[in-house]
Amino acid sequence: MRRHPLSQRFGFHHWLVAAATFTTPAVASAQPTAAERAASSQSDYRRAHEAARNHEWLEARRILLDLWRKAKTYDVAASLSEAEYSLGHIAASARYMDYALRHVTPNESAATVANMKSALEKLRPRVGAVKIVVDEPGAGIRVDGTSLEHEPEAEVFVEPGQHVFEARSGGRASSKTIQIAAGSSQLLRLELTETTPSPEAAAVVSMAPMPEAHRSDSHARTIALFVGGALAVGGLGTGIGFGVSSNSSEHDVADYRARVGTGGCQSGSVSADCSALQAAVDSQRQKTHVANLGYGVAAAGLVTVGVALLWPRSSHARTARASQLELRWSGDAMFLGGSF
Repeated sequence: MRRHPLSQRFGFHHWLVAAATFTTPAVASAQPTAAERAASSQSDYRRAHEAARNHEWLEARRILLDLWRKAKTYDVAASLSEAEYSLGHIAASARYMDYALRHVTPNESAATVANMKSALEKLRPRVGAVKIVVDEPGAGIRVDGTSLEHEPEAEVFVEPGQHVFEARSGGRASSKTIQIAAGSSQLLRLELTETTPSPEAAAVVSMAPMPEAHRSDSHARTIALFVGGALAVGGLGTGIGFGVSSNSSEHDVADYRARVGTGGCQSGSVSADCSALQAAVDSQRQKTHVANLGYGVAAAGLVTVGVALLWPRSSHARTARASQLELRWSGDAMFLGGSF
């Protein structure tokens, strides 16, 4: 079934002419390299127009995205908006049209600008709008795990539903999950804080050398039992908690895969289901990793308790010995070792 036209389709016929005017250099003979680039862009635009006329919207989008990577101009953005709309990617269509309106050149006709505004207004009731305010300018923005080219004063248009917004700059980050309805608008403030150590960091438990004196021996054993027990309980709780959460995320992954279908998500897809699938996969992987780390720390705690219980109680054990337990991660593998 063909989709109803959006406004007057702000079609490829107009943008093809606009691209030729906008990209052609003033003195072509003096800048042959620029002229060649302009000719190449015009040729690509014609191919995109031909693909759109044949309703080959995936091919048209592919060509336009290549042009977009080379030069982010308002005419390419408006054409991408039409392609995304025809593919059913409403939020992406709104984002491109919003960009086109904010960057349209003064020499564009009033009628064309009016059509662009009308197109965006027809898209707004079908998407959610989020105004993101970050306390650290220049922070990278991600929505559902996908990087977003965000301008501070611009709204971010997303499909209705739940979305995870993240901001990161160096070792500082912030993340919030919001629920947004079609046609609604929200203000989202993200305040960056220091991130927690990476799960890949080494976890090392060291016990002081066992002295010869009976009193010191008992004191060290008590400390070792206390530390080992705390590690075992805390690590086990972390492992179980994140393990359960990982199983829940695994169910979410399965649900999203079922929604996406056998065709899967093509590269560059911005559909809500594809974005949610990627976010669910990343979440499940991270939770599994943290759960494994928790179990590893629990194992380290149990070994520490065992060493303390088996340590010689006699003050006649004259040989001072140092005991160290070391737990390290390499990728998804755990290594446990030490000397006793």
